[in-house]
This record gives sequence, C-alpha cells and structure tokens, in this order.
Amino acid sequence: MRILINTSSSGNDYIFSIDLAKSLQNLGVEIFLAVTGVPLNDEQKTELKQFDYAYANYKQDWMENPGTDLLEAGQWLMKIKTNFKPDLVHLNSMLFGILPWNVPVVTVIHTCMVSRSKAIHNNHLPQKWEMYKQMARASLRASDAVIAPTQSTLSAAEDIYGPFKNSRVIPQGRSAYIFRSSVKKKYIFCNGKLMDEANNLELILNAAPEIDYPIYIADSLGHMRKKSLAENVFLTGPVKGKKLSDWMSSASVYVLPSKYETFGYSFVDAALSKCALIGGNIISLRETWGNSMLYVENKNELVKAVNRLMENMDDLYLLGQKAYETALENYTLIKMARRYYQLYLQMMTVKPEAISRLRKKSTVFRKFDNPQIKSGNL
Repeated sequence: MRILINTSSSGNDYIFSIDLAKSLQNLGVEIFLAVTGVPLNDEQKTELKQFDYAYANYKQDWMENPGTDLLEAGQWLMKIKTNFKPDLVHLNSMLFGILPWNVPVVTVIHTCMVSRSKAIHNNHLPQKWEMYKQMARASLRASDAVIAPTQSTLSAAEDIYGPFKNSRVIPQGRSAYIFRSSVKKKYIFCNGKLMDEANNLELILNAAPEIDYPIYIADSLGHMRKKSLAENVFLTGPVKGKKLSDWMSSASVYVLPSKYETFGYSFVDAALSKCALIGGNIISLRETWGNSMLYVENKNELVKAVNRLMENMDDLYLLGQKAYETALENYTLIKMARRYYQLYLQMMTVKPEAISRLRKKSTVFRKFDNPQIKSGNL
C-alpha cells in the first residue's frame, strides 16, 4: 500500500502527519510526505529523513491571499503523484480534494476558518475568506472520505460544506511512551500561543494576579508589544519533544481556555502526563473529555478552578488520573493509526501487487526534476 500524505511544516497537522507516517510505516505502508509552508528547521530536516518526502515553500490554505501559491502547490502535488503513484491520497489541507487524483482521496479537517471565525468573533467569515469557503466546499465534496477528530467538528463542517460522499470521526492520538508522570510540582503549565486568539491566553494573563501559584506558558512575547506580566507568570519560550514532556510530567495542572479547538492535541499530552485539565467551555472539548476536565468561560471561573485544585491534593490527583485513563483508552497513537489503516483498506481496491508490497520496507525513489523539491532519502 502506497500513501501520499500532504501536510504543512508547522502546527498540529505536522505533528499529526509525522506521528501517523511513523506508525503506518511500522504497518508496512509505503509513505511519501509532501510538505509545504514555512522553511524547515534543522530538527525537521533530520526528522523527515526517515521518510521519502518533498518540501516546497508555498503558503498554507488558511493564510490570507494564498492566491498563486495554491495553484502552484496543486501542480507540484500532481507531479509528486505522477512520480510516486500512490494507491491512496491523504490530504491534511481542505483545498486540494478537487484535483484529478484518480485514486481514493481522504481529507482530514484540522481547522476550519469559518468555524474558527464564528467561535472567536461570533460572526461569519469576512468577505476576504469567501474564496476559501468555496474552494473548501468543492474539495470536501470531491473527497472520497472526510475525516474529523470530533463529531462536533464534523457536524459543523457538514453544515457549512456538505453533503459529503462519506465521512467519519477518527480521534487523534499521541504516543503513550513519550509522555509520562513524575513527581508533581506546584505549578500550572500552558502550551499555547499568546498571539493566537483561539487559544484565549489573555484570560490566563488576566486571571494570573489572583492565582496563588506559578504559571508557565510555553511561548515568548515575540512580536507582541511589550506588556507587563503578573509576577507569577513565566514565559519558557516554545518547547517540544523531551523538553515538553519534562514540563508536562511535573506540572500539576494544565490550562488552555480555548475558544476554538477541533480536538485539542496538547490536552492529550497533558493527560498522558497525568495533569489535571482545565479547558475552555466549548463543545469539542466537552465531547472529547467529558468529566475528565474542568471547563471555564471567564476569569472568576478560572481563578476558582485553579486555586481549588491546587489546594486539594485528592481532587488534583483524581482529576489527573481520570484524564490519563480517558486518554489511554481513547487517544493513543496506535489506536489512531489502526483506525486510519482500516479506513485506507476500505477506501481502496487493493491490487495484488499492492498486497505483496504491504510488509516490505519503503522503496527508494528517484529524484524529481523539479528544482523546488528538496528531498530526503530520494
């Protein structure tokens, strides 16, 4: 089985794509990753060497005025498809399903600009995004299967873009071997972006003076105007990998009061680290975590939730344990990968030669002629 996966070079869909590709390779699937977006850093270049991949610096579909980049990215993807000859295409962008793939196409919804705008600003998408909406509708309707990580995300997409040929919910997952719990310390951790309105970190900053414990946020002020932070708020700068695992493992409480999430990747990391979870009071998080999370909408609720948990060790432990059990039962990487693997088998007509390749190691492919493509293992 040969799967072409497209992804951006940043954000949760990159993490998702790398995790999924690793797991599928372990199942004997031949993977090719087509990566676009901001330039790859050295760590990513090293990470991608374990796959056959190509990279090009095209804008992402959620960026303003992607214009010509989308057209050129589509042509680039078609060249990769011609060379790789996939049995199935897995798209992590909502805008490329309309291309003439001539093989089954699975499109995964990682974010939706229409739903995001409504959740954050309580209004419809600005006129400048109308072309995005039209392209997404055509792409999703052309896809052979549309996947979302939660039913609420899928239902919202169906209302905006549907009807779809075929759709289902496949929750996202993380490796239970990467994240762990160690001795818990009296601090709150947040892995969010100060500049991202969807993360709603302004709520944490406003509540901080009334919270009796240190709060560590995995971001930096960056291009934000200089602003004063409460004395108990510390910015660690972005962290990932082992550093992220270390922060999570010792944190007592994980807080991210999001206004919009299709799933909430970071909460799984925190849950596998046995942190007590506090999130925004939104339907996707309630669907995902149920009574394994506390939900807040305003400053007073956040202050009350954090201080009460930190002052009651029994409640703190029980909520962290409940989150861990929920994640382990529903949101592990191996379960996610198996669900996608089963979906692929259902979506494609498996040819005899594809079956014979299923358990073989990924082949080495010839280099493309396109000079824009930077290849790993090619």
